[in-house]
Amino acid sequence: GDAAAGVLIGGSDRANRVFLSSVRRNESVADEIGLALMDKAALSSVGLRNVMQRMARQRALPESRQSIYYSTHPASAERLQALQDHVNLSPHSANAPSSDMTRLYARMISKMFAWTENPQRVLNKNGGTNARADDRRYALAIASYRQGDLRSALDHMEYLLSAYPDDPFFHEFHGDILFALARPGDAAAALEA
Repeated sequence: GDAAAGVLIGGSDRANRVFLSSVRRNESVADEIGLALMDKAALSSVGLRNVMQRMARQRALPESRQSIYYSTHPASAERLQALQDHVNLSPHSANAPSSDMTRLYARMISKMFAWTENPQRVLNKNGGTNARADDRRYALAIASYRQGDLRSALDHMEYLLSAYPDDPFFHEFHGDILFALARPGDAAAALEA
């Protein structure tokens, strides 16, 4: 009985280690591909390195307070060293992000705020205090949508589309709202725009 249980537990533990080793190997390959793509786009990997530094500091927490992330990803110290080596060698490390990239990043922050916070909190904060006016309006559209105020969400998106008629992200969410309003033809047209 005990021997059989030991074999089962040991086999399960070994299978788990093999699986996690494979996941860590895949993560390392993904890091390499990501860095190569950043170099190809002439983007600095300093920000990625900084995120990894923050994660490495969290690794010092007791295991009971660490995220499961740490058991399924390469050790932060190993990844951090690889990123630091890349930053040291890359000709793009000093490159600042373009104004367009900075604008899209700020929009992503507003969008994440709107989708992850309580919608009423987003509305009370007028879409976020540090966001650009258009990003705040986008956040308000998302919060209104999440609260079921589809008319308000649609009004916000139509305003944004009048200012940015070629923005695919705005067209996509506009289509989502139209679909929720049971206007599938208009939704399809918005998604095709």
